[in-house]
Amino acid sequence: MFDFIKAFWEKVSSSGGGFTPKGIVVRLGISVAASLIASIMYATFIRSDDANTQSVTEVTVLVPMTSGDSTPMIPATATPTTPATSTTLIVTTTIAPNKTTAAEFVSPIASNPKDGLYLLNDILKPKDWSKFTGGTCPVFVSLVLADSIRLFKWSTDRWIDYSDLLTIANVGTPLRVKSVDVTNDGNIDYLYEFENPVVGGPKLGAVFAQKECSWHWIDVEDQGSVSRTTPYLNHDSSYLSMVDPNTGQPFIVNYNQLIDRFEVVR
Repeated sequence: MFDFIKAFWEKVSSSGGGFTPKGIVVRLGISVAASLIASIMYATFIRSDDANTQSVTEVTVLVPMTSGDSTPMIPATATPTTPATSTTLIVTTTIAPNKTTAAEFVSPIASNPKDGLYLLNDILKPKDWSKFTGGTCPVFVSLVLADSIRLFKWSTDRWIDYSDLLTIANVGTPLRVKSVDVTNDGNIDYLYEFENPVVGGPKLGAVFAQKECSWHWIDVEDQGSVSRTTPYLNHDSSYLSMVDPNTGQPFIVNYNQLIDRFEVVR
């Protein structure tokens, strides 16, 4: 086609087709024809290529649907999709600090438990304190403050606070502590006396003792009732006793090693 147009143009451009009216008309016709041909070629080749890369066309495909013994093919419409935009999710993790086991109070350095106790007394101003424990277990001491009881363990050159072991419910203001071996194992135990939280009620006693060098409160069983505190609990020289607040009658309290519990003998 291009060769035909070229030959035709050369013929028109020859001496017979110069700038005569006829030649001008012919040249205009050729220009128009060339423009039309260029438009058709652009629409056919270039625009079609752009459309193939830009258009989104629904495509019908056959999808197998299994039903019983036959597998018919049914038409389904698949629409090309654009790639999903990748999103980076930043997660901030807060790591809780480990629970500290540091003691609430550490005494000043001392050369021995006795000197260390003097330092404790100067700082805490207790109204009563116990004897040192010993034997086969570590050395402990207990102090009774105005509104709390404290427990300390000797560690080389100072007393370390272990008072969190002394948590006890249903007691009033602490009054005093006795250092006695109520479990008959050769180690000192602590017998605390408290005001009754009920106004006018009897004073209460509770025993904090060691078993295999582990400290714990020991419950008291009386007529089928088990309690951590006992009315008028006391220790006289060799045995533990309590007084019935209703009758005023005293009863011996024995330690049952098998069940690690005190029992009131009535």
